[in-house]
Amino acid sequence: MIIRSSVMALAAALLATDALAIETDCVVRPNTVVELTSADQGVLDAVRVRRGTTVAKGDVIGLLEDQMQRAEVRLARLRAENTVALEAAKDRVAFRLAEKTRAEDLAARGATTRSAKEQSEIEYQLALRELDGAERELEFAQAQLEKAEMMLERRKILSSVSGVVMRVTRTAGEYVTEQAPVATIVALDPLHVEAYLPIADYPLLNTGQVAQISIAAPFDLLAEAHVDVIDRMFDAASGTFGVRLLVPNPEGKIPSGVKCRLRIDTEN
Repeated sequence: MIIRSSVMALAAALLATDALAIETDCVVRPNTVVELTSADQGVLDAVRVRRGTTVAKGDVIGLLEDQMQRAEVRLARLRAENTVALEAAKDRVAFRLAEKTRAEDLAARGATTRSAKEQSEIEYQLALRELDGAERELEFAQAQLEKAEMMLERRKILSSVSGVVMRVTRTAGEYVTEQAPVATIVALDPLHVEAYLPIADYPLLNTGQVAQISIAAPFDLLAEAHVDVIDRMFDAASGTFGVRLLVPNPEGKIPSGVKCRLRIDTEN
């Protein structure tokens, strides 16, 4: 009888736990806030965004003056595309090879001296070295072109995330450095939902659990979220721990920086 009562009590407790829903206040925050800086320093030639502009990862946010870098690219490309020395070296190799073959044939018939044959071999080897040098020079010029193009690309300020421009802090004509932010971008897909729960709720949570968040008027939105992070460092003073959830927001309809209400059904 005692055992039966204990089992029934345990079953009732488990049913109560399954039916338990965790509810608490929460805050919707951006996924990421990025202060974009320039990879190079110089005078800002143009800013292509303003506050509220939607940008994709890789979009050009601003441009530094780049006349000198463009000129260096043109010069490097002329060198990299100049194959005159290489073609001349190839012609010399072909000529020296023909001379060497002819000298070997004459030597085999005793129609020329051994020194003449050796001289043709030396000339052929020298032509091969000249060809190797010409090929290396062209490779070096192509590497210089690649470097010049990279330096030109560094004059662009690119967005590292997809999101919305929160603020623009520099204007055209200003001198910027690698430490000076030009614009701040907030990534809004997915969004983060931050909440703090009593330590007693810790055993009820697992990453991946489905939750519902509701945002009150004037938005009146209801969205599905998933538990992403469960803090393992508790706050002894308040007896709480932090939880972060992810909310997909591909169309950008869910606002960031607003309060919300979170509900997690523990059976999920």
